[in-house]
Amino acid sequence: MAIWGVSHALPAFRSCVIYYVHIQVFPREEGLPMRDFANLQIEVGLLRIVVQAGLALLYAALLAFLSPFGTYRFSTVERIGYWAVQMGAWLLLSLLFAWVLKKYTYTLEHRRRALEILFTTLPMMLVTGVANNMMNGWQPDIGELTELFVSISLIGGSHTLLSDLIVHNLTQKSALSTYEVQATTAAFQSAAPKLDEIGSAHSIFVSKLPPHIRGGIISMQVEDHYVRVNSANGSAMVLTRFSDALEGTAHIDGAQVHRSWWVATHAVTAIRKNGRTAQLTLLDGSEVPVSQPYMAQVLSTWGAMRAQPI
Repeated sequence: MAIWGVSHALPAFRSCVIYYVHIQVFPREEGLPMRDFANLQIEVGLLRIVVQAGLALLYAALLAFLSPFGTYRFSTVERIGYWAVQMGAWLLLSLLFAWVLKKYTYTLEHRRRALEILFTTLPMMLVTGVANNMMNGWQPDIGELTELFVSISLIGGSHTLLSDLIVHNLTQKSALSTYEVQATTAAFQSAAPKLDEIGSAHSIFVSKLPPHIRGGIISMQVEDHYVRVNSANGSAMVLTRFSDALEGTAHIDGAQVHRSWWVATHAVTAIRKNGRTAQLTLLDGSEVPVSQPYMAQVLSTWGAMRAQPI
């Protein structure tokens, strides 16, 4: 009965998510138009939460049925409650660490996801240990703790990676048309000029940057009264006007693509168009919105680098 339920729940869940993608994340022109492509990033983030929450429910149901790791000794109600708590805790902690890592670190997407799984596994060991102790008085030794770490990282990690795969496939099959851009990290780092090699015209802006940020600029983003400068070596927040930041990086080939974003020419790896707006994917895996007033500049800068649509 449980297998029948899960087998029927998966297609229903997929259908609901596809409906959400086409109606909410990528609305058609005749629907409610997006005034700014930044809204798309918010919607994709909500889609990711929906997918992760749905998968957590499916994982809890499946694990309660399979009863691994000795949970077969629990009653049916206890198994359902146990795995619901485990997957609910993983969902909340993984969302928290994903937000923290995205906001306060600057690394490639796959590395950030690996750190998210690691950092979520550690507090989950405490959650699972307390739950096991309450259920059967569990007192672990070193070997059991190692086994617990491996089992949590495998179950939770598969949940996180499967969620990413579903979101990726759904967005790739949406109304967006994707174009690959011929760019590599090595080419970018060799071609991009270093800020610490420029003249005194930009010395005011350069002086506000940490030394390791002054080479290989990838992008700049407005955050309140600050500008976040992202480079191949990390990122830094600078208290300055965006106009001053643009002037300070005028020697670097790049373009303003949004009222709050500037992107280096060599940092773009893909362009996704959606009507009158677009989205750029950068070398570090981050995604940058392109608003309508800057579409002509974006097409002029990166249009010639397009390959065949995927």
